[in-house]
Amino acid sequence: MNNSSARTGNELLHFESRSRANHNDFDTRPTVILIHGFTESWTKFDSSISLGPQLTNIGANVFCYNYDSYNGINRAAIELAELLVHFNILSKGAIEKNQPVLISHSMGGLVARTIVQLTEAGKYISAIVTFGTPHSGAFVTNRLLSTIVRFIEFSTMGYNGFHPKCVSAKELMGIDNEDCIPLLTHLSTNTKALEKTKVLSISGGKKFLEFGSNPGVNFLANSIIQKNIGNFDNDGLVPEYSSDIKKIISNTNENLHHNNNYSGYEQVNHTHMTEHQVILNSTLVWLQKNIWRGETSDENSEMASAESTR
Repeated sequence: MNNSSARTGNELLHFESRSRANHNDFDTRPTVILIHGFTESWTKFDSSISLGPQLTNIGANVFCYNYDSYNGINRAAIELAELLVHFNILSKGAIEKNQPVLISHSMGGLVARTIVQLTEAGKYISAIVTFGTPHSGAFVTNRLLSTIVRFIEFSTMGYNGFHPKCVSAKELMGIDNEDCIPLLTHLSTNTKALEKTKVLSISGGKKFLEFGSNPGVNFLANSIIQKNIGNFDNDGLVPEYSSDIKKIISNTNENLHHNNNYSGYEQVNHTHMTEHQVILNSTLVWLQKNIWRGETSDENSEMASAESTR
């Protein structure tokens, strides 16, 4: 666990004020909570994602969940769920009334699904959007996952502290709770909540990740990853079949949607899909049509509607 998380614990932060959220931050605007992925943190996520400013520009009330990504998917979900329950009470029902949308990158999508499918706070959530989420878990072995994370930590010179036996790694590979039921099994079997919550999954198709500026390191890292993924379409890290929620849960659930049919799909990898303007705009359009339906700024809604999820 990093030193900041050890001191403060997992936190829900208000995007506009860049400070810890309080119950007065929850108002009548559509509420969005951004959830980062594995090896990420609030600072890194905030500086890289473009969706936050776009959401605030169209009138959404945006929050970011800052959690220790190595300390467990289930734990992160339980703590955010507990925060939402408390804030709902303190705000006199503002969260239950506004029904937040959870927008997540990579492993963050599993945190979002755990909240909806396995916690009391799931009843508050109107929709989940996942960018490059491995809905079926990681394809890698413990040793390979450790190698990938080391490449990422080396290239970003940022968040570190990974151990191959960390809780999140075990959950991603489905080897947690060896004496009971793994988290991924719970998520694949307890799907009734998804009959009431809309889900949009989004994937990319560029089979290459950047691990810094060294061509040799990039070639080696990507060769190792692609060898383990095999002959499957992927975003450089997560196979297409795992990113597509409809293939993992059910093609008959009308609340489940997937977007890989956008211009530039072949050039979008796992790292940068949260920055791709076509993807961001099509996500906003999907939210406007399916969740908010005119509750956000009309002027900016028209701008976003230039793109559509096909």
